[in-house]
Amino acid sequence: MNISARASSSFRSQHGAVSLAIVMVLVFLLAAAVMAVMRISGSSVSDSAMNEEQTAALSLAESGLEKAQATLTAAAKNGSNLNNACTGLAGANLGRGSFQYSTHVYNSATGDCTVTVNGSIGSSTRTLRAVLNAQVSQGTEGNGSSIPLEMVTTSKAGIITNLAYPSDPANSGATASVGSCTNPGNCSNVLNVTSTGSKNMNNTEVFAGVSAADTYKINETLVDAGNNPAARDYVEVGVAFYPTGGNSVGFVGSYGANSGSSKTANTLSGSNSGSVPSNWNCAPNSGSGSASVAAGADTLVYGFSSISSSTSKHLNGVTFGSKSLTNIRDMSRKQGDNLYSQIWYANNPAYLSGTGSISGAVVTGYAGKGSISGKPSGSNLCVASYSVYSGESFGSGDSVSGSNLSSGTALNGSMQTSGSVLCNCNGGSWQMAMMGDMDMGGGYTCKNGGSTYKASCPLNKSQSGSSSATMMVAAAILTVTSVSKGILEPGDTIYVGGNPKGKIVKQLTKTVTAYGKEGTYQLDQDQLFSPTTITSDGMYISTSGSSAPIAGTLVDVSSGPSTGAFPPGTTVLANPAPTSSMYKVSARPTTRLSGSGAQICGGVCALLNNNGMPTTFTLSNITSTDDWSSGFTCLKNVDTSKINLQGEVISSQRSKWSEVVQ
Repeated sequence: MNISARASSSFRSQHGAVSLAIVMVLVFLLAAAVMAVMRISGSSVSDSAMNEEQTAALSLAESGLEKAQATLTAAAKNGSNLNNACTGLAGANLGRGSFQYSTHVYNSATGDCTVTVNGSIGSSTRTLRAVLNAQVSQGTEGNGSSIPLEMVTTSKAGIITNLAYPSDPANSGATASVGSCTNPGNCSNVLNVTSTGSKNMNNTEVFAGVSAADTYKINETLVDAGNNPAARDYVEVGVAFYPTGGNSVGFVGSYGANSGSSKTANTLSGSNSGSVPSNWNCAPNSGSGSASVAAGADTLVYGFSSISSSTSKHLNGVTFGSKSLTNIRDMSRKQGDNLYSQIWYANNPAYLSGTGSISGAVVTGYAGKGSISGKPSGSNLCVASYSVYSGESFGSGDSVSGSNLSSGTALNGSMQTSGSVLCNCNGGSWQMAMMGDMDMGGGYTCKNGGSTYKASCPLNKSQSGSSSATMMVAAAILTVTSVSKGILEPGDTIYVGGNPKGKIVKQLTKTVTAYGKEGTYQLDQDQLFSPTTITSDGMYISTSGSSAPIAGTLVDVSSGPSTGAFPPGTTVLANPAPTSSMYKVSARPTTRLSGSGAQICGGVCALLNNNGMPTTFTLSNITSTDDWSSGFTCLKNVDTSKINLQGEVISSQRSKWSEVVQ
């Protein structure tokens, strides 16, 4: 028996069992590790997917805020109701996810739109809340040497900006210039005025002609006398003027004025008034322009810059000549120094007549009841024939004139002008001489009841040595036989040879279709003149030109006072409709337009004095303690119905942004 062999065999069996157990443990541990790795990997994938969804949901919520901001900005730009834009916000599906608005509340007092938007994708949702605001701004303000102004236009336009800023106390002579105008546009300084007053108030205007609807950034730079950047407090406002029809708004010219002690180009009559020189007619600089240039400019723009102790003392009214201007931009710096910038304007349709315009009418006619052919003898008048101009009977007191009558001769009885009866004097009916009743002495013979007499109607004066003649009888009747220009109407004074011959009371009859033409007119006093040329001082203007003035156009005589004058504020009336050859004005000329070269203008020309004197302007609410500078700019082809469109300067901002924890 081999005991050692059996023991060895038993040991080997035990050792194999242990090894198998170890292997099984290792396999179990490896499987567990693999399962753990798989679980960890699956969790990472899940977490990664979850994180991606959470990020995407946040982006979707952010997209909702961006859409809300864009909607408000568009509403402000178009002048739409911001309340409707805010409360009418709608969500959207974007690919795998979407965003929806849970709340959108508008505060009409502040213009704030509070928005809560949920961004969702898969099982993930992120919620954002923000206060949004988009509104029309008057312009921009701040402190610096680089000044950007963003303007939004709805079509091609002419942009005017007005920049207000002070020089520093050291009088470094800071000036402003256009750095650039982004997007297609033509930007340039049109005036730069520096006041030498106590606060060194400066004023710069820029004109930018832009060709399409777009957002334009007008960048200006402030530099000192050495052309170095010069940071200053500033306020800049802007207005987009839109054109008529297919035209473009055009810059015509400008003029600057200031309130400082140095006034080389401007004369101030007081702290709240000034003037532009008599030779400024919208010329591109302070030099002389022409009436046609100013007549072609239809809009006067006034840029004003100042600084005062309080907003209650800001400029609140401008009158240029006889025209009141309208304020469309007014902005102050928020830092409390009351530096402010304004833009005002006045519009008057462009118009320029041809030369030779006249006011009133030119007609041919005569005044009086008619004529009598007969022989005055002593204190009697024997009538042979008569002609009645007016249709009225001759009567006692009628003034009679003729080459053989004494001054002041008048009828001293009535004459009937119907049938065959000519005279009714002293109760007798006097008839024309019949055959066989002729006076052999060569005079006229009238008879009464078969008796023959030499006398007829009595006169108030004895006419010694009188001979037969044709006599005119005065009356308050004007007879017009032809009209070459204009129209006669009640209130007109008529003139013969430059001498007044009474006023028209009313038209009695007409011999043509139109009133104010041929016919008879009642005058306010007796007149007597034979057929001749007659003029009137009426409100109808006869002229020539390529176009008619628009009703409401302010007009002036651009050819100077020697050819006529209108009262200040005279405009073209709508009724009757103006034509290129004749129209009616609102006031009777103070001096009749003579037609000797008289020319009439509208546009900015009619706002200016055209009598060789400067045109004054007055500023309301400005005192002697204010330091201001300002300038006038002329534009053409401006559509008045589109002035001050909303959305020209947009302020768009987001505040109080936060994520709402679910």
